[in-house]
Amino acid sequence: MTEAKYILIKKPFDGRAHDLINKDESGSYRPVYGSAPIEEILQRDPSLVVVPYAEYEALYLEFLQSKVTAPVEISEEDYWYCLEALPPCRWGVNSGVEMFHFMEAIQGTLVSWFAKYQGKYYKFTDHSHVDQAEVVRKVVEAAK
Repeated sequence: MTEAKYILIKKPFDGRAHDLINKDESGSYRPVYGSAPIEEILQRDPSLVVVPYAEYEALYLEFLQSKVTAPVEISEEDYWYCLEALPPCRWGVNSGVEMFHFMEAIQGTLVSWFAKYQGKYYKFTDHSHVDQAEVVRKVVEAAK
């Protein structure tokens, strides 16, 4: 199978790829996983469109970024429950902020982060690879 160059998505974009699409030798679009012809799929659901992979990638990154949240205060009980629920990832202390995130992703690279700072506890959504200095900045800002 060749690498998919197109993706079937819903507009407005809902964060999901509905199928991978290839162009065959005749120039026709063919779903990789679906069995129905692409024309039939598009007729059944006019909100679906075929986009180049690069456009899908940009839409997906924008979608993920739109799900990043600011820290909100949570209870100490909720913080400890989350710390002990699964082995924490990136658990540590930086500039007085204790932080960790769940190992399970929400979607893509988005995870639930938790922090303790000056006796208060916080939860927020961000990327698993976010820099610790950015986590500190966000938590200190929320504590003001």
